[in-house]
Parts: sequence; structure tokens; C-alpha cells
Amino acid sequence: MRDQGTEITLRDARKLEAAGRLSDARDAYGEVLLRFPGNKAARLALIRLSGDGKAIAVEAIVKASRLVAGNRHRDALIACHEALTLHPGDRLGWSIASLISYRMGEMDLARRFVTQAIEIEPEHYDSWKHLAAILRKTGEIEGAAAAYEQMTRLRPDRHEGFLFMGHMKWAAGRMDEAAEALGKAAEIGKTSNLYNDFGTLALAMGDRAKARDAYDRALDLDPANSSTHHNLGNLHSTSGLFPEALHHYRQAFRFSPDDMAARSLAFMCKTKMADWSAHAEFPALAHRIGIEGSAAMPWCLLCMEDDAARALKRSETYGRKWPVNRPAAWPARRPGPIRLGYVSADISRHATMFLLGGVLDHHDRDRFEVHMFALNPLADTETASWVKAAVHGLHEVSSRTDAEVVALARHLQLDIAIDLKGYTGGSRVNLFSQGLAPLQINYLGYPGSLGTGAWDYIIADDTVIPRGAEAFYAEKIIRLPGSYQPNDNRRPIDGDAGTRADHGLPDGAVVLCCFNDPYKITPREYDIWMRLMREHPETVLWLIEGTSWAAPALRQEAQARGVQPDRVVFAPRMSNAAHLARHRHADLFLDTFNVNAHTTASDALWAGLPVLTRPGQQFAARVGASLVRAAGLADLVAGSDKDYYEKAKALIANRAEREAVRKRLQAGLATSRLYATEAYTRDYEAALMIAHDLRVTENRFRHIAAEEIAGKALVHP
Repeated sequence: MRDQGTEITLRDARKLEAAGRLSDARDAYGEVLLRFPGNKAARLALIRLSGDGKAIAVEAIVKASRLVAGNRHRDALIACHEALTLHPGDRLGWSIASLISYRMGEMDLARRFVTQAIEIEPEHYDSWKHLAAILRKTGEIEGAAAAYEQMTRLRPDRHEGFLFMGHMKWAAGRMDEAAEALGKAAEIGKTSNLYNDFGTLALAMGDRAKARDAYDRALDLDPANSSTHHNLGNLHSTSGLFPEALHHYRQAFRFSPDDMAARSLAFMCKTKMADWSAHAEFPALAHRIGIEGSAAMPWCLLCMEDDAARALKRSETYGRKWPVNRPAAWPARRPGPIRLGYVSADISRHATMFLLGGVLDHHDRDRFEVHMFALNPLADTETASWVKAAVHGLHEVSSRTDAEVVALARHLQLDIAIDLKGYTGGSRVNLFSQGLAPLQINYLGYPGSLGTGAWDYIIADDTVIPRGAEAFYAEKIIRLPGSYQPNDNRRPIDGDAGTRADHGLPDGAVVLCCFNDPYKITPREYDIWMRLMREHPETVLWLIEGTSWAAPALRQEAQARGVQPDRVVFAPRMSNAAHLARHRHADLFLDTFNVNAHTTASDALWAGLPVLTRPGQQFAARVGASLVRAAGLADLVAGSDKDYYEKAKALIANRAEREAVRKRLQAGLATSRLYATEAYTRDYEAALMIAHDLRVTENRFRHIAAEEIAGKALVHP
């Protein structure tokens, strides 16, 4: 009895033959032989369709098929060569040789053989399909898109060419062309998955209404489409509708239990709402989520646990979505300053620009030629004008394809590309995977390793990545003296912060403050805060407003811990200068644990408010300690949860000590390493020069220590 799969393929081949599609029929019979080399019917049919004089060549192909079945792929290629020696114009022979090479992982050979097949029979649909698959696998996105486009020309009635062409155009950043192709695929195929793909692209393009309509049509066709539920979760989440998002993420992993990405996003939705059932559910999945099954956005899970090893594994898994295809060799660099290319989607009133502004203005123009690649449209004209004045070239590339941005960077002959986004919103990881520059750096955007060979270095310091922690980072580590984080010592603070009453704070209270986004707050530190508040009834807790669900949830958690909910006060969002000013009304900033305050901590310190922090293991859990030490307050870096509690308790109870610490901080701001913007810039530039010189003179990357950087910085003019 024949194998059922073989019977179906033979049936298909016979239908093709009956319809007069003889070339396609030969391919179908050839496919049967590759899977089942003993299939006599397929062999005889192939001989019949191959014509007079080709029986020997067919027998060679049959021989190759038997060798493939025995995993003797190289011998199979030799058999194909025998067939092609007899009949070099046989397109099927070249196609089979290409398929064998593909299975062997010999992509160059596979491409060469299928190209020969296309030259013999340019209108052969499956040959273009195979070429597209090869180019896609090797990361040649534009070439794959062109091959898929040929498929649409040959068979405009089939959706698959339009589908894959759309995905390749999307990957290349050709969003309008991708939308046209995916829309055509959905129009032809009318399946749930096709509408889902079109909706996801529409969402990526910012057309929420069109995305919602496509997703609704997808669920009408298949209510159990887990991918569509996942994507509807994304649509609602990015609209701030977290309960609706959570519903769809739950449906996604109900129908697809291995969708770890949906689970991670469900956890993020819960933490955004201060729904701490997430923290009860997470430990059972911690060893799998983002590591097994589908990749998860690593950022979503940093707040769930402090584990540097698993953080690296999640980045590695996530990064595989963008195969690294950087050039093995680069042209010899032209003489002149080192050419830097910063890449950011935050050319606006964003934390990154607040931090980096002083560095951009203080860059040594004789040694560095600085370019900024804006991934976002430059709607904030004030920030754009300032950045344009600070750099040699501001390039707004939001509408350019990845290939065009890479070509621009290479035309500019960048020496170093600096990623200010990493795995955060608005990033374009593929730019770095394809290679903007011979040296690429992970800096400031994502607090941890990015896990792939697309980035050569990560900017850190001896606190955020202590000596001995190198195994948790795929990149080589540049450890700057002081803190890794830049700060601009020209940032304005409003002169008038109003009264405590203006902010809903009691005049006589000890105000404990945490202006981190509430998603960073976990039960672990909240338990400590509530214990302090129970023991010190004169305290209030001042938090930043998060989502509309977070404030009532956090007040409810306070009440459950024996603290009156009205003692938890929420601060609205406001301009940065006004936000800095209101820190005057707080007495002590209490840091979160798994993900510390980053810019939020340097805001507080710059405004003169002491920060108490407790460092953990992963990068994101050690930023607070880096900043506090660099600000001259190493005594506010706790060594344990117990130490954190005791330090806070002592400061709450001792007003004189609180005032002394505050005065010490304020007196040292002018000379602290954290706000010595020009000195920081010199150290940072020295690090870039060392890394650049290593690549140019020795063609290698290695860890760069703070002591080496400090010595190099001394020779700066």
C-alpha cells in the first residue's frame, strides 16, 4: 500500500499532466522520487515526460534520490552532475541539484543551480519560489522580494507570491508596497491568516482603524486564530486599553499555549494596571518564557524578575528574528575624524534626548563627525532644530527602507553606529543586523545585552556590569569611569514648585517618593514601603500617575497591608522643568528593585533629592546604584532588602540626617561625576577612540576597562 502522502503527490502530478502542465508535472514526479526513490510509477512517468534519450539522465536523478534518502547528499550531487553532463539543458536536473544543496545548507550552490534552472526555463514558477526561499534564508531581503514579485507575475491568481513579497517589502521598510501586496494576498486568498497579516502591517503603519477591520475579518473566518488575538492585544495595548489587550493575549495563549510572547505581554498589561497576580503567576513560567516557544519582547520581562542569565537568553531568542548579515570586510576608511552615527526614534522631548543633549553639544568636532539618524518623523521642530545644530548631519529616515538607510550609512562611511534603542519601541533592529558600520554599540536605550553579533560593544560601568559578570553579555563591555549614563548639567528646573498642598501633600509629612512608572513596582519593595508607613504614621508615599487602573490598585494594595489608601498620593505628568522642581517637596526617593529608576533617578538627584537604591543582578537592577554612587551618595546603596529597609527607617526617623544627606548631595552636584557633562564626554570619546583603534589596527574587539579610558582621556585637549 502506498504512503498516503505519495498517493496525493502522484495524484497531483497526474492532474498537472492531464492539464497539459508538463513541466510542473515533471517537478511533481521528481518530488515524489526525492521522498520515495523506489516509487516506480513516478520514475516511469518522469521518463515518459522527459522525452527520448533522457532515460539515462532520469535514472541518474533516481540514483540521486536514493542517495538523498540515505543522507548521502554529496554523493547525490555527484549523481545529479552525471545527469546534467548528459543533458545540461534539463531544468529539472538543476532544480533537484539546488534542492539537495539547500538541504545540505550550501546556499551559494543552491542559488547557483536554481539560477541555472531559471535561465533554462524563465517562466517556471517553482524555480522562482525556490530562489526566493534561498534569498530569504540568507537574509537578502530585496532579492527575495524581487523573486516573489516574479511569482506574482507568473501566477497572479495565487496569493502566496503576494504574501511573501509583502513580508519582504515590509522587512525592507517599503511599507506602502508591502501593504499593497498583503492586501492583494488577502483579496485573493480570503483566509483568516491573510487578513491577520494585512492587519498587522496596517497597525505597524499607524492605521488602527484599518488594522481593527482586518483583524475582525480574520476572527470572523477563524475565531480561534491565536495570532490575530495576539495582534488585537497589541492594538489595544498600544492604545492604552489594557483590560481589552489582556483579554486577547489570554485568548492567544489559550489557543496557542506555546505563545510565550503573548504571555509576556499579558504580564506587562497586568503590571501596567498594578495587577500583581502577574507576580504570583510568573515564577512557574520563568524558566520557559521568552526562552522556549516563541520569542518574547525582553523588555516586558525585566520587571518580572532579576535574573541576568535568563535576560541574556531572552535577548538571544528574540534577536534570532533578525539574522545577522554584516559584511565580513569593510572598505579601507578614508582619513579624517571618526564618523559616528547615532540611531534613535526619540528625537523629541524624550528621556534619551534629556540625557544625551550635553554629550552631543560637547563632542570634539576635530576628532568626531557626528550624524543622527532619526527613525521617527521630526514633528517636534524645537528638538529637531537643536539636534541639527549639534551634529554634522541630521537624517530623518522614518520613511526610508532598511536597505536605503544601510546604504546611506555606508555612503557616509560611518566608523561607529550607536544604537540608542535596542529592543525598545520604535527600534529597527534589522539596520544593525545588516550592518550600518564596522563597529556597532548598544548604548542607553535597552538596559541589558541584545544577545546577538549585531552589536560589538555595550556601554556600561563597573557597577551596572561588575567584573566577573561578562558571561551575561553577548557584547564586549566598555566600562566608563563613574557612571555609564550621560547627563546634561544645563537642564533647567522651574523656580516655583508651588506648595505641598498644591501637590496634594500634607505640610508636616515625611514624603517618600517614587516617580518610576508603576509597572516597575513589585510586591517585594511595596511590602517594605508599607511596613515603613505602618511604623511611621507621619509618612506619605508620592507616586507618579500611571494608567487609570494603577492608582486604585496601588491604594487597594496599601489598604491590604494596613495603610490608609489616602496616604498614597499620585502626581500627574507635567513638563520636565516643572517635574524637576516638584522634587523639592519630597524627602527621600525610594527605588524599585528589578528595574531601577534610570532617568527618573538622575532627575531626582539633579533636583537635589537623595535616592535610596538596592542593586540586584541584571543591568536594569543596578542602574540606581551606578547613579547614586556617581552622585557621591554611596552610603545610600543598600546591600540587601533588610539594609534597604533599615536605611530608609533611619532617615525617616531622623530629620537632621535627611537634611544633612540632602545638603551633601546638593553641595556636590557641581563636582560630582554624574553631572560633569564635559568630563563624561571626554571619557566617552576616549572609549570610542580605543574601540575604533582596536578595530582598525588589530581587527578585534575586547573589553575596555575604566582605567584604560581614564588614561586615554587625559591626552584630550
